[in-house]
Amino acid sequence: MAEKLLDWFSSRRLYSVVLGLVQQHLMKVEDTVAELDRALELSSGGKKEEALQAIKRLYQNEEEADRIRRKNVEELAKGELKAKDREDLAHLVRRTDVVADWAKDAAWNLETLTTSNVTLPTEIWELLVKIGHNLLKEVQALRRSIIELGTNSDAALKAELEVEDFERKVDEDYHATKRLFLGLAKDLDAPTFMVLRDLLKDLEQVADFCEDAGDMVRSVAIRLSSKP
Repeated sequence: MAEKLLDWFSSRRLYSVVLGLVQQHLMKVEDTVAELDRALELSSGGKKEEALQAIKRLYQNEEEADRIRRKNVEELAKGELKAKDREDLAHLVRRTDVVADWAKDAAWNLETLTTSNVTLPTEIWELLVKIGHNLLKEVQALRRSIIELGTNSDAALKAELEVEDFERKVDEDYHATKRLFLGLAKDLDAPTFMVLRDLLKDLEQVADFCEDAGDMVRSVAIRLSSKP
């Protein structure tokens, strides 16, 4: 199995440069989501300045992820891989980059709430923090699946199933939070409610696009494992 996978990356350079850059990119995406998770927890505890510092680091990580994405695109455009392989990796990079994009959007809305000094019900903060934790675990599982993609497609598929599991957990908490909105609507003014709704939607999009990237890993892993 390992020999077949290494044959796909037809030289040491392709393996170390192309797949290595994909992994490097996802590490920075993971760093972005980790800061989002941290910022949510700090904001929930009323640690405004620390939360804003985490958000600042998030923006920096997202910019670095974007830089690595551009480098990936340049490497893939050189045409050293077969067209289908190049296309799959390009799609994977784009999908993981969108994860960081949505994390940044979530940070914008969280920053707005934090700097506005609004008071949110504890029940809402608890669910938002829970979502943040599961988003980080989902991205970490995605990174494991991509690391395994280079040498062990079975392990890559197993890690991808973890991505799906965490996405389901986020989805459950997303809907639980929406239901909570109805009961607590009287405690929230309209502008706060709108920003909070947008924040929640951004978090859901992080989970959804992470799952989309996992679907691409699954597709590539299955194709590789079926090669003679």
